[in-house]
Amino acid sequence: MWPLPYDDGSWFDRRTDPANDPDLRLTGQVVERLLESPELRQERITVEAQNRVVTLTGSVTSPHVRATVAALVRDTPGVVDICNRLRLTRAAFDDVRPDPFDALVAGWATASEPLPVWSTRRKVIIILATLANVLAAGLALVLLPEHGVFGLFFVVPCVAVATVLAASVGRHP
Repeated sequence: MWPLPYDDGSWFDRRTDPANDPDLRLTGQVVERLLESPELRQERITVEAQNRVVTLTGSVTSPHVRATVAALVRDTPGVVDICNRLRLTRAAFDDVRPDPFDALVAGWATASEPLPVWSTRRKVIIILATLANVLAAGLALVLLPEHGVFGLFFVVPCVAVATVLAASVGRHP
């Protein structure tokens, strides 16, 4: 584990007083908690704190260790949030079992059905529904300003035909 950022074994900068800097104190507390765990001593972890948010960087040997480190840091008093940027070493990928969800999604991708081919009948119905909508809109623009409510006697049947045709598209293959 790389608990301390300086080669002389100190975890704080000599120019600042750690008693007055809450982020340095929090970094020290997190490092001490990680050093208390014997399984984490051989891991390469760097700890930084800023505004009570702890950032973990480095590499670990297994997903379990990564989760353990995150849990220890999260349970440290004063930590508001963590940014877990710990990477798994290459050896850790050999031990990882595939995620069942990823396997399920991969199965969906290979077994996906082809898109249905639209029949000529379906295309004709869509064209007729579109034409009925265009006719209804044109009649509404022309007849409603001149004839008012009486223009609706021509517009409403066109809208009804367009609606029926559009609804029938879903029923016909």
